Amino acid sequence: MSAGCARLGTALGILLLAAAYATGSGARAAAAGGAGADDPFIWLEDVDGERAMQWVRAENLKSLGVLEQDPRFATLHAEALAIAEATDRLPTPVFLGGQIYNFWQDATHVRGIWRRTSLADYRNAEPRWQTVLDL
Repeated sequence: MSAGCARLGTALGILLLAAAYATGSGARAAAAGGAGADDPFIWLEDVDGERAMQWVRAENLKSLGVLEQDPRFATLHAEALAIAEATDRLPTPVFLGGQIYNFWQDATHVRGIWRRTSLADYRNAEPRWQTVLDL
């Protein structure tokens, strides 16, 4: 799978989650007794909650301990970070309804934005993007 496809999949997944949240499904429905109310991990839906964050920190420490033991870790980490933080990336286009859409992450938009522009403007060196969803 190409990096563009992976980003598109991530972007579409985020949009579906945002739509589910906006319509009242998901964790709020489960907390109200809907489907998933008996989910023992429903507390993870509170992504900024103290219990969820303690669990995330503990799991990250476990994973990092394993990863750092690999002799390739430092090099792979540095290379991945350089790619992720590059400012000269090309925006991968997604054609929808006569517009060009793109999911973009950078230092300003750490969680990402879903944005769009016209085909004519996309052809410019500096397209004018309109933010559709700022995560």
